[in-house]
Amino acid sequence: MADGLDLTIAGLYATAASPRLLEERNRRSAAAEIHGIASLDEARAYLTHPVLGPRLEKATRAVLATHGRTLHAIFGSPDDLKFHSSMTLFALTAEEAATLYRKALARYCNGRMDEAALALLGRRRPAGPVS
Repeated sequence: MADGLDLTIAGLYATAASPRLLEERNRRSAAAEIHGIASLDEARAYLTHPVLGPRLEKATRAVLATHGRTLHAIFGSPDDLKFHSSMTLFALTAEEAATLYRKALARYCNGRMDEAALALLGRRRPAGPVS
């Protein structure tokens, strides 16, 4: 990443912006109760929030600015899984910003949405990679 600030933003991303969806799959946690997003409606509200939406975008751009590293190398586990789940949630939710989250899925997740997140949302897996 460009500097320590970007690394901090990306590090905070995993807890501040990760949806509850992944946490519910792994049994609820205190962090999921505080920071979790339980639905597409909540995700839309998150994206339009004047502080949270821009923070998520900045954190996602910081991750995209990292080249030559996997999500696991950037975040470790299980935060790499949370990132995948989050990008899936926001790619489904966002309208004009969807390309940013789809770009993250394309770069770090082989263009695939997180199947567990899709299942929790009651959606089917897309036929191919997201574009």
